[in-house]
Amino acid sequence: MKPRYLHSIGVVLTIFFCTPLPVLSADITIKNQLSNQTPPSLQSNNLVATPISCSPSGSYFNWAALNKVTPVKNFMPVKDFMYCPGAGSAMAITAAYGSSALIQKNAYYSASDQYIMDCSGLISFCKSAWIGSALAFVTKTGLAHESVAPYLGRESTCTNPPTPLKIAAWGNVSPSNAIPNIADIKKALCAHGPVIATIYADSIFMAYKTGIINIRMQPDQFNHVVLIVGFDDSKLAWRIQNFMGTGWGENGYGWIHYGSNNIGLYSYWLQAAVQ
Repeated sequence: MKPRYLHSIGVVLTIFFCTPLPVLSADITIKNQLSNQTPPSLQSNNLVATPISCSPSGSYFNWAALNKVTPVKNFMPVKDFMYCPGAGSAMAITAAYGSSALIQKNAYYSASDQYIMDCSGLISFCKSAWIGSALAFVTKTGLAHESVAPYLGRESTCTNPPTPLKIAAWGNVSPSNAIPNIADIKKALCAHGPVIATIYADSIFMAYKTGIINIRMQPDQFNHVVLIVGFDDSKLAWRIQNFMGTGWGENGYGWIHYGSNNIGLYSYWLQAAVQ
């Protein structure tokens, strides 16, 4: 099915669930990701090794099956249906943080998506991915608990909540900023935990219930962000956690063929600083 590209958030109230999300503003986002923000340099003592065996050369691994992934969120509640697709970026960051804490210390933290949206100072966060700048921001300031800054489904005024949840490090899956290959993503997935990845959410993706999505898109298009939590070479597919609630896919999870829907066009890992 040929993707239908939506260029205005103004069509939000007239579209249905199976319609693709609007294309995020790639000119701003790509410039930000590739030029404006450089991940902090890393030293070996900054990182905590994952306590579970995961091999990039293996044929199967799934962090969710090991209960190392936080519960599925929904970036588009009914009251503000599809109002803020960029909120998926914030949810992917907080989900990656939560997974990192679970992997390292089996500690559960629900970090605030709203804090990133409201306090990062990034213009029109709802209309753009802003992943690189958002990661740089929360690495500098920390993250707030969701309980003190709950998700509203829209941008709001920053309330300057306390930010006790700290990030030790983050980085591009492909340090050269090239599109990461399967081996790159597997390596990051095993070394750091679930990977933040952009994707193009077309109508088939939006209506997905079960099976394996395998749709080839125009290159360089993306409009959504997911969390890659595992892989299965027998399926030639990534296991993803989506941020459209548990009604999407297999209780909020799904399988997507390697390379389908431009998954992983931009991919990032992060490491929580857990005491």
